[in-house]
Amino acid sequence: LPQIPRNIITVNFTSLSILDLSYNTFDTSFMPLWIFNLTSLVSLDLTNCFFHNLVPVGFGVGFQKLTSLRVLHVSGNDAMNHSSLLKGVSSLTNLVSLDISSCYLTRPILHDLQNMSSLVSLDLSNNKINESLPNSLVNLCNLRSIALQSNHLYGSIT
Repeated sequence: LPQIPRNIITVNFTSLSILDLSYNTFDTSFMPLWIFNLTSLVSLDLTNCFFHNLVPVGFGVGFQKLTSLRVLHVSGNDAMNHSSLLKGVSSLTNLVSLDISSCYLTRPILHDLQNMSSLVSLDLSNNKINESLPNSLVNLCNLRSIALQSNHLYGSIT
């Protein structure tokens, strides 16, 4: 796809459960905000779409309204480093797979994931996360795969 519309007014996506736009190089580097209104999504894959910005950067932008999500893959999009964008991820308690790798994340995020006990797979690799490993990682009791390499993590889990 060469373009992704910034606004979709005439299309009704209320029943859409899977949206996979991965590995598209869109002409724009702006992540469209309408994606955050697709509240029935179960799976969202935006891997390597090369989104760098949000337009407009607005209050309340984030994944918190997508409470049905079980799979969220946004690897390779440095727009994920936008401070407000990931705030809602911790409220997605149904997630089983979360991939935010290679997004140039610099802010601490591990503590925000402490109540996501449904997670089976977590990939935060190849970022620049600088934080200590929180003991709350033991709350992720269903976790089978975790990738944290190439970050600035320190400490131990006891």
